[in-house]
This record gives sequence, C-alpha cells and structure tokens, in this order.
Amino acid sequence: ECHFDAPPEEDSAALEIVGLPSEIAPGARYPLTVRLDDARMVTAGFLISAWLGAERTREAGAFEADPDADPPTVETNGARARSTEARPRVPAPGVAEWSLVWQAPASVPAPIELELWANAGNDDKSPFGDATHKRVFRLGRDGRPDLGDAPGGRGERRLAGAADRGEAGAVNDTDARAD
Repeated sequence: ECHFDAPPEEDSAALEIVGLPSEIAPGARYPLTVRLDDARMVTAGFLISAWLGAERTREAGAFEADPDADPPTVETNGARARSTEARPRVPAPGVAEWSLVWQAPASVPAPIELELWANAGNDDKSPFGDATHKRVFRLGRDGRPDLGDAPGGRGERRLAGAADRGEAGAVNDTDARAD
C-alpha cells in the first residue's frame, strides 16, 4: 500500500464518469471522461477496471487511450486503464479529467461494473496527506445504468455508484500515478 494516511473514501461523490450511455450496445465504443473533484488536490491519478458481473472475475470490454492526448495521460491494458505521470487536464482548480474510450463487450449477459479509484495527491512524493477515492458504477443486466442526480444539485444526470461491498484495497503509485 502506498497511500495509507487515511482509509479510502468509499462510494465517493468526488468521482464521476461522464459519457456513459443510457443503454449499452454490445461492442459499441463510448468516449468517456473520468473526473475527480477534490479541492485538496495538487496532483492526481486514477485506475479503472471494467468487470462483467459483481464477482469481478471476468473483464468487460476494453479501454483505449484518447488518441488525441499529447502527451498521453492514460495507459490501457484490456479492461483496465490508469493515468500516466503526465498531468491530467485541469478544467478548474481542484478538478482533474482524463479522456479514454471504452468498448463494450460483444455480449452483455450480466451486469457490468466499472470500479474506479483515484488519488487527490499533495505532490510531496510520500504516502501521507493524499486522499484516495473509490466508486463503483454499475450498469444493469439490460445495459441500462442506475441513473442518479449529480452531486451538488446541478440537475445533470450521472451514473450513480453502486453500494460498497466492504472490499479491501488501496491505490498505489504504480496504479494511479499520483502522490
């Protein structure tokens, strides 16, 4: 474990995935933006995994890095993606964003879970003082997400996080590239 100063913020409202569709078409490609909103952040990183079913034993689809990002801020490996050491896009103070593409699996026989971890780092290159966030986004068996209102009452619709199941884990520098 690298970031152990405090436990992760489970089902964190600071995490958002923009661009998830209201229905999943098997094999379709979806441009996504992973967003972390944390005023304490000086640097940031993330790790996302797509799973078929709540057991999280089978990968669901595949991620691709944004081909227009220069320098690349995301690296991918099948149904997993993470930030690189390049700085993320910062549209506002305390907000970091990364662009990537998710290709849905060829069939959707079970719910899909997108497990997202992120670090709001203080940039002191130590495991102390960073905030680790976790949120699970669940797409139903019929390919429809559980939609909820965005935090802060902005009136936008965003994909709601699934309830935490008490899993252990922590994001570290090799996973999320932020401290």
